[in-house]
Amino acid sequence: MIIREESEFWVVTTQHEHGGLSGHLASRWRDTNRRKQSDWQSVVIAAREHDRGWKEADHLPKWDAIHGQPHDFNSYPDEDKIALYRRGIEEVQLMDERAAYLVSRHLSAFFKSIDTPRASAFIKGEQLRQSNMKIKTDTTIDQQILTMCDELSLYACLNRPGVQKKDEFPWFKNGFSSRFTFLDDQIVQAHWHDERRIVLDPFPLLETTRYPLHSFHLQKEIVFSDGLKAAWNHAKMEKNIVTFMKASEA
Repeated sequence: MIIREESEFWVVTTQHEHGGLSGHLASRWRDTNRRKQSDWQSVVIAAREHDRGWKEADHLPKWDAIHGQPHDFNSYPDEDKIALYRRGIEEVQLMDERAAYLVSRHLSAFFKSIDTPRASAFIKGEQLRQSNMKIKTDTTIDQQILTMCDELSLYACLNRPGVQKKDEFPWFKNGFSSRFTFLDDQIVQAHWHDERRIVLDPFPLLETTRYPLHSFHLQKEIVFSDGLKAAWNHAKMEKNIVTFMKASEA
């Protein structure tokens, strides 16, 4: 789950909802040279399904006693997270092997800086999976597109709509991590124009792109009085139509 804290509630976005936005952005990707290739849909599937392993876990939040809030995807225990990732990769592999290869590389990369036997075993297991797939074409650009769409979706989920640049979640304040030749290798920057519109410059999508992003408001008062499960059962779903637009349209 992706968690954003407000004074009286937590805004909770499920990982698969986040994946849906990632996939929608990939389907609107502007690099026409890449889009016209026969295996392009593997990239869209990878972006959409990269977090599908969380679907069952996201039915009910897990409490983080250390931080006094529901676990998010970052604080979720590594043992459980790795099991979810493996399951998700296996399911994507049933749909599209090249997409599974991209997702495997994407998710295992998160553990390269974690020096534990469990993380090392996960990385080695995924490297073996990747070698068994025998993907013959280069995936460098596709990995960058997957990362970019993941980050753009996280930007929409982690920030309060309409937030001032100085108050943004810190990960993407200075832009996103991937660069692309069709954008002259410039760093893509983002800011919220208002509560529904996000400006991207340079613009990596085909056109102005809208998406109905759903989240839940988990009331703190109910969590602390009746428990997390009761609060989740009472959580109200909210919808924000998020629009990604060019700077020239702002």
